[in-house]
Amino acid sequence: MRWQGGRRCYWPFVHGEGSDYVVFSESGADPGRIWKLTHLGNDDTIRGEVLVEGDFARLSRPDNIRFNDAGDLFIMEDHSASDFRRATPPSNQIWVLPRHQEGADALSLFGDTGVDEPTGPWFSFDNQLLYLSIQADPPRVSRIIAVRHPQNYNQPYDQPSATLPTNSLAARVPPTAITPST
Repeated sequence: MRWQGGRRCYWPFVHGEGSDYVVFSESGADPGRIWKLTHLGNDDTIRGEVLVEGDFARLSRPDNIRFNDAGDLFIMEDHSASDFRRATPPSNQIWVLPRHQEGADALSLFGDTGVDEPTGPWFSFDNQLLYLSIQADPPRVSRIIAVRHPQNYNQPYDQPSATLPTNSLAARVPPTAITPST
């Protein structure tokens, strides 16, 4: 990332090198949303659009995000204790927004981590593993896990042939919490 512009301010404009857009999560008193900023040229204009907005039933408190190489967006939720009264189900979930799609109706549920927060999503170099840190408050224990895909995570999720891994959290109905043995 590099600073753009010459005047220091509280909310500086930042853009990624070699990229024509920036995507970020935002949440506050409402369920939150994922934004995409485009038109990041040197003419002092930026165009913003909401890719997906939560409603507490499908996506709320979006936090950590990661694109796969195919352009699908993995979205991790981060609820506070007061949110669990409103969220359905009362847990942190992981969603996939398929490439070139927008809106909560386009989301696919990937997994559910219960009250623990999924963070730090990262794909292995061969794209067969998704690494996640699962942060827990005591007395529960935080963990780092790897979820293996039978082929790789770079199959576009907007294609009928693309499927979530059979051993993934999403293969379970209903979604269940990640509870690796210690």
